[in-house]
Amino acid sequence: MAVSDANHVDVAIVGAGFAGLAAGRALRAASVSARLLEAGDRPGGRAWTESTSLGVPFDRGCAWLHQASRNPLRALADTHGIRYARKMPTRFAIDGTLAEADRAGAIQAHLEASFDAITRAGWNGIDAPAAAYLDATSPWSPIARYLLTTINAVEPENYSTAEAAAEEELDEDWITHPGLGALADALAEGLPVNTGCRVRRIRYDRGGVRVDSDRGTLRARAAIITVSNGVLAGGGLAFEPGLPADKIEALDGLPMGWAEKIALLLDDDALPLPENTYLSILDREGAFGFHVRPFGLPVAVAYTGGELARNVADWPEADAVAFARRRLSAALGEAVGGRVRAGTRTCWRHATHIAGSYSAARPGCHHLRAVLATPVAQRLFFAGEATDGRSFATAHGAWQSGQRAAGEVLAALPGRD
Repeated sequence: MAVSDANHVDVAIVGAGFAGLAAGRALRAASVSARLLEAGDRPGGRAWTESTSLGVPFDRGCAWLHQASRNPLRALADTHGIRYARKMPTRFAIDGTLAEADRAGAIQAHLEASFDAITRAGWNGIDAPAAAYLDATSPWSPIARYLLTTINAVEPENYSTAEAAAEEELDEDWITHPGLGALADALAEGLPVNTGCRVRRIRYDRGGVRVDSDRGTLRARAAIITVSNGVLAGGGLAFEPGLPADKIEALDGLPMGWAEKIALLLDDDALPLPENTYLSILDREGAFGFHVRPFGLPVAVAYTGGELARNVADWPEADAVAFARRRLSAALGEAVGGRVRAGTRTCWRHATHIAGSYSAARPGCHHLRAVLATPVAQRLFFAGEATDGRSFATAHGAWQSGQRAAGEVLAALPGRD
């Protein structure tokens, strides 16, 4: 029988991103009382769709259905009216000129060969920095480096070939509208989510757990921890007794990477490309990229990763917007860049309740994802994208991990079959 009152539930869920929401819904379906304690001012965690900055929907965090045909969030997106685009054509702008088909084909062939070499190394049991498998002599190598860094949130020197081999194929990447943040909002409806409730300490023993937050103490039989590795590694959540040594090792081997976006709103007819085009840029400043006209909106969204993303988060927002506008102007001309009406940039690096974008295993550390997912004392259960060995760094990986953790709790709670 579920236990629930103002200060006592069966399960405390720390964090209300996709992992926490999945766990909460699974426990509710099993008639187990739970409460979600979210440090932010909204559910969703790293999924956040807002329309205030530009006057149109903008996903500040995760926005894609990866492995879309087998992504468990796809059916939920259909249920809640979230649209998605199945195709995204790519155009290459090289030194300010859109590449013709032959040149674009050569670039695409180089990118595919680069990514295949990294994955094959992992399949062959090699766990090494991905940078070792890039052809630095190719004129298109900067594009490959930029894409790897943007996708994985760390430079290729810090990205593991074993991680690449373990990752599910990202061959079906569908952008969503209005966004995955809107889906998270819908999935949170009806769940007991306490926002603005930062958990500071969790004490656990054979009798259960005590969760101390800025809004008081909650007692539970177990806790599901879904907060980011950035928070856990940075000491933002304390445990008594402390976490085992292998958990600390896992947090060190699975640090948060940096990934930030800069979104530009332009005049309605300013962008001379079809909707949902990916514009890949290479010029004297290096490689860069924009998602242009998402779902027909007059918007260009720039993606950054690694040290560039770290800089974007540290710059004043006006400087970040000016940087993206300059890169767009260099690629498509001042006649386009000069028609920017507004802009905004994300800043996950400085969101103290998240402290980064998503996890990236250091070379030699992919196996630590399983360690991070392992329960402690049958009282603490761990979820979040970093604990998923195949779909890490994705929204659906977080969702799957929350369902897994809920199942582990149900199996462990005394008095349940």
